[in-house]
Amino acid sequence: MGAATELAAAIQNANLGGDKLILLQDGIYTLDEILWVGTDGVTVRSLSGNRNSAIIQGNGMAGYPTHIFNVAGSISLFRM
Repeated sequence: MGAATELAAAIQNANLGGDKLILLQDGIYTLDEILWVGTDGVTVRSLSGNRNSAIIQGNGMAGYPTHIFNVAGSISLFRM
C-alpha cells in the first residue's frame, strides 16, 4: 500500500476481521486522523524491510492528529 488513506482503510479492514498483516511501501504516510486499532494481532511493517523508508507521521504539536495509533487491541510494528 502506498497512501495514508489506504493505510487507514487497511486498519479499518483489520478491525472488521480482514487481513491483519499490513505491508507498507516505501514513502511518507501523513495522516489526517488517528488510526484506531480495535482488534488483536494487527501487524504493520515495511515491505522493503528498511524502517527508515516507510514513515507514518501526523502533525504532532502543530495540529491534529497529535498521535498516530490509538490501540484497544494489540499491534506490532516491525522495522518502522
